[in-house]
Formats: sequence, C-alpha cells, structure tokens
Amino acid sequence: MFQGHLLLAIDFVYHHNDCFFDIMLLSTVATASQFFISYTIRTFGALTFATIMTTRQLASIMLSCVWFSHPLSWQQWIGAIIVFGSLYSKNFLKSTPQKPSPPEEKDTEASKPLKENP
Repeated sequence: MFQGHLLLAIDFVYHHNDCFFDIMLLSTVATASQFFISYTIRTFGALTFATIMTTRQLASIMLSCVWFSHPLSWQQWIGAIIVFGSLYSKNFLKSTPQKPSPPEEKDTEASKPLKENP
C-alpha cells in the first residue's frame, strides 16, 4: 500500500474480471488452511505438524522428480535423507513409551501434612 502497488493491483483486477474468482478462491483456501494448521498444532503438537508438512514436501519433491523427470544428485539425496531421517527419527523416538522414573520422596517440613486444630 505504501509502495503504490495497491492501486495497480486494483486496476489489474478491474480490467481482468476473470481473475477475481481465483483471488477469492485462493484467499478462502489460505484462510481455511490457517485454521487447520492452528487446530493441528493445538491438538497434536508442533512436532506432529512439522512431520505432516515435511511429509507433504517429501511427496511434492518425489512427485516433481517423477512427473517432470527432475533427477536428484547424490548430494541432494544425502541432504533429503538427513533432513527427513532426523525429523522422522525424532518423531519415532518421541512416540516410543518410556519407563517412568519412580518419584523421589523428600522428607522435608513442607511435604509433611499439617495437623488439624481441634
């Protein structure tokens, strides 16, 4: 708005009415996706959300490699294995049940129950 691009954008949409539907559709989907992102993080945690987004990126990369015949170099394969492997291993290690440690009992004055006055 301060750089003077707003009026150019409005003028463009005014002269090309067919793009208005696409702009509204993109805005609606982006807004809905923000609600899903917020719900996912609040319900399942940030690590699960990061795993979902990384899986989406991995699928996008693999689809691009197959669909458009974009081969990955060996350095790119190593980078992908490091990034995706570390994230998935972190998620896997977090989901494995750990043995709870026994609570330590401290015999302090603050932990003793108070005597009731009759």
